[in-house]
Parts: sequence; structure tokens; C-alpha cells
Amino acid sequence: CSVYKTSPQIRLLKSLFPDKTNLKVLVFDGVRADESIRRSNYNRIEIEKKHYTQINSGVIRYWNLLEVFLYIYSRKIYFNKAYRYGLSRVGCSICPFGSPWSEYLIKKLYPDITINYLNIIAKYVTNLGLTNEKSIQRYIKEGNWKKRGGGGGVNEEKIRVDFMDLEEYYQISVRNYNENLFEWLKVLGPYNIYKNDKQYNIELSTNSKIVNIDAIMTDHTIIAKIPKNIDTITLTNIKRIFYKTAYCTHCGTCEAECTSSAITFNKKLIIDNKKCLHCFNCLNFVNYGCLLVKSISNLGVNMINEENLKGFNRYFTFGIRSTWLEDFISKGDNWLTDNRLGNVQLESMLQWLKDAELIDIKRKKTNEFYNKMKKIFEINKLLFYQIIWINLFYNSSVVNWYLKNVKWNTNISIDELIKTLVSNNVNERTARNGISSLANMFDSVPYFQEFNLGRINKQKKQRYIEKIGTDNIHPTAILYSIYRYAISKNRYKLTVSEFYREDNKDGGPYLIFGISRPALENLLRGLQESLTELIKIDIVADLDNIYLSEDIKDYYQILDYTK
Repeated sequence: CSVYKTSPQIRLLKSLFPDKTNLKVLVFDGVRADESIRRSNYNRIEIEKKHYTQINSGVIRYWNLLEVFLYIYSRKIYFNKAYRYGLSRVGCSICPFGSPWSEYLIKKLYPDITINYLNIIAKYVTNLGLTNEKSIQRYIKEGNWKKRGGGGGVNEEKIRVDFMDLEEYYQISVRNYNENLFEWLKVLGPYNIYKNDKQYNIELSTNSKIVNIDAIMTDHTIIAKIPKNIDTITLTNIKRIFYKTAYCTHCGTCEAECTSSAITFNKKLIIDNKKCLHCFNCLNFVNYGCLLVKSISNLGVNMINEENLKGFNRYFTFGIRSTWLEDFISKGDNWLTDNRLGNVQLESMLQWLKDAELIDIKRKKTNEFYNKMKKIFEINKLLFYQIIWINLFYNSSVVNWYLKNVKWNTNISIDELIKTLVSNNVNERTARNGISSLANMFDSVPYFQEFNLGRINKQKKQRYIEKIGTDNIHPTAILYSIYRYAISKNRYKLTVSEFYREDNKDGGPYLIFGISRPALENLLRGLQESLTELIKIDIVADLDNIYLSEDIKDYYQILDYTK
């Protein structure tokens, strides 16, 4: 709606009054409360709700349909003849919120208009991997294109933005960007550029601070290093500039949001330094600072970052099962020749055992870790399964993807997870096998359900995975997960807050278990009292430091301290 209706309207008004700054638009709209549940919650007067430059006055907000037509007839006002054909509301010809009835009528009444948009949707569906014409038409007819998540079928240019939190600096890498970085940077503030071939040093003045950005730029890629001594707001603004540089398609919404008319799109982006107030409205009006980026970020599922999905379907749709796992723990090396699994089930289970680090896959024999875990299994099953889950995060591409990309407190259908993977160029069979094995695991391991890592539920004919998380974590599992994280980063001085950063994809108690921060801090205090030689903390006022023992070089050692 912003791109096709409201933004063009504001841009037109700005073009009619080019010398007017801080332009405000008063819109009398015909939206009514009884049109939908969502619209029933709208206020009659909405100030800066749709755009910073716009005030909406819902003059007929609480009228019913009869009152609308009585008013029209009494004043002899012209109305669209589409109402006479049965449409209850005349709006866009193709709309993701349209009902099947309105879609049917519009296609019959205005085929020349709808065909153009249907062709665009068909192209999008083809990009998802559907090639059969009947399948494409059925997909569109059933309205599945409206459920798009994760940017499936949209990102044809393979544009990517990856943000990395490295030891000494933040790194942002961009591939196949659309716009001029230096033009968008004007939004943040004045800057100087020092160039040496493809290397750039950008001295940026923003928020009363100087930020030095080192970048390597080619026609297709940008790799930028951002210093770590900047505040969160500045870092967020810089990230949004790179998102806009990568994905900007000149939709015009930023231009509509700009109160000083500093942004224009005339074949290319132009930002007028003299007019720009550095208010950051164009960065803050939507998540990520860009409607397209927000659009390709699924609800509950993050955009898939560059990661290794090798072996995603190696489990042949079978999940690890507690009955199989406990039988293996009981029998050890004899299990391979003394089990009731079929050939495919056995091959799947061997892969799970490898990812759980319980066997040497080449020799198909148990290892030192198995011996430690067998003792833990006999003492505390809860801890046993939590350690297994941590190992699966680091070794199983299915579990790793699930934990990194599906947010906590999310209830998402299995079909939606598969579509998200397919839309990011994962083969449909690979995606289906991997997600099926994940769902089968949650169905077959009661402890994982008890921890709320993944509960399978059915809604109508679809299966959903509910990912909630738990605070019921054994202290040893907390310590084990923190040491695995620290050893992988070769850094023994950590903070609690880094585990809760949105960009953390490297592990830790929150990413792996979804534990709340107060619960984690309480467990850390208890660990400090019982295992002072392994962990010390400063959690008071603004401090949230964690100090680990540099004598621990192997996370397996943590299991020796189990009580």
C-alpha cells in the first residue's frame, strides 16, 4: 500500500510544491471499522501513522455500508460501477488481502488489467521452483503467493548483505548491490573519502562522532570494516545504510517519509545535502530501514545467512529417537550389530550419533565423549539430553539452521519452513527431508518437547513446530554451552549481553535453549559459588562480565565437574 498508493500521492504533492519544506498532507480516507478486524482498531485521527508527513482523517470510520450508500444516493455522488457487480470494496485489482470472491469478480470484469499482475505473480512462483503450468495456476488460485515469507521468488539478483561480529571490528559484506553507497551515506552526515584503487577510507561524521569505515569496493561487492567503539544506534544506522544500498529499488517510500524533501528518485537516487536534516526518518520508518528487506524477512524466520547446509538431508527424514539413543548408550559398541533398525534407519542414526559426538564415524566405534556421557546418562537424563542438544547445534546443519533462523516464541508450519528453504535456493527434496527429520526428532524425543525446543502440534491439516524455549537448564549444561562458545571464538572474557544480541549466531545458552536473561544470570551466580575455579562473574549495575578459566582447552573437560 505504501509503495503503490500513499507514497506516489505524497511524491506528487511534493513535486507540485518543490520549494516547500516540511510539507504536511491531510488525507481524508474512506477506511471503515467494519471492513476488517485490523481496521476496527484504527483511530479516527492518525497522525504520522502511515508516513511522517501524513495525517489521516477517517471521516467515515464508524459508518456501516448502508449508511455509506444512503449518503451517496442522497447526495447523488458518482460511485464505481464495480459495486453494482457485487464488490463490497473497490481498491487494488490484485491484492494479497483480497477475498476469493473479489478476485473472481475482478478477473472476470477486468481481465486486461489483472493479466499483467498475474503474469508477475506467475514469474515469482516459477522462481520458487514450480515449473508445471497446472501447479503454478493452482498455487496462485489457492492464494499461496500471499503467504510468501523469507523473500522467496523475489530476490532474483541474488543480493546479499552479511553482518559479522569479528574480534576487532564489525564486517559488512554486500553482493550485487543496487545503489550508490556514497549517496545513501549522506543521510548519516558529512564525510570525507580517501581512495587507493579499490580501497576506501571513509571518515564519517554522524551523531557528533567521527566513524572511520574501511571498505573494499568493486562493481558487484562491498566489504566494509566498522570500528567497535561506536554506540548501538550508530551501528544500526550504518547497517541500514548498507541494506538500502544493496536492495533499493526506488520504490519511493523513503522520499515520502523525508520531511525536508531531500530525497528524490529521478532515474537514480539523489540526496540534497543542503536539505537533509539527518533526522533518520528514512532509516527508522520500518525494520531494516527498507521495505524490501523487511519484506524478505519472514515473520518468525530470519533471512538465511551464508552457512553450510551440507548434509541437510542426510538423515533420510528420520530424527534421532530417545529409544534408539538410549539403546545405543546401553549397548555401546555392541549396538551396531544388536539393534532392530532397518538399513535406512541405521544409516540415519549413525549420522545423528556422529553429530552428537558419541561415535567415531570412520571406525563406527564409541569414543571418550561416549564414556563421559554414559556416566551422565545414569545420573541425570535431563543433563544428558541438554548436552546432546548443544552438540547438535554445532554439528547438525538441520538443528543449526533451525536454531539460527527460527525465532523463540514462534509457532510455524512445517510447510512454511520448507518453503523458506526452497525460496533460498535449497532443493525442495533436500529441504523436505531435513525439516521432516527435525519434526520426527521432536516427536520422538520427549525431553526436547519438555524443554520446549520444538513441540509438534496440528492445526487443521497442517503440522506446526512451536519453539518456546526453557529456563529449566542444568547448570553444567549452561557452563558447557558457554565454554563451547568461548573456545570456538578463542576468547575467555565474555558478557551476558552478547548472548542476547540479535546478530549472535555462534551459540550460547540463549540461542540454543531460549533461556531468559534473569534465569541465566541466576544460574551464573550459582555456578560462581560452586565452581569458582571455572567461572567468575561481575553482574551488577551496568556490568555483565563473565570470566572463564583459560586452562580449559577442551569443552569435554567441563563434564568432569558434573555434580
